[in-house]
Amino acid sequence: MATVINITDKLKNEEKFLVIGDKRYKVNDSKNTVTAVFAALESKNEKDIGIIDEALKLLLGAEAFREIDDMDLPFNDYQAVFIGAMACVSGKSYEECSREGNNRH
Repeated sequence: MATVINITDKLKNEEKFLVIGDKRYKVNDSKNTVTAVFAALESKNEKDIGIIDEALKLLLGAEAFREIDDMDLPFNDYQAVFIGAMACVSGKSYEECSREGNNRH
């Protein structure tokens, strides 16, 4: 007799969004995208601001990245955007992701 385990109800596959003011940006949390983000983060010096840019381009897409980049945000606010995007893909709260980031420094 075969064993069948149905995980359909466990799969959420719901869209995730990052909201900044009146703008709403869809976050790509697919396995392949998140794998690419983590590979980029691991391959570079974590103090290199370019890794945040690269991660946001992957997670939000080039157009959304350009819009956010054009906001010319202060660095702390730009970090908040990154933390928010990472919270979306990790399933953790913004606060949890923020604490984890602070523990690395």
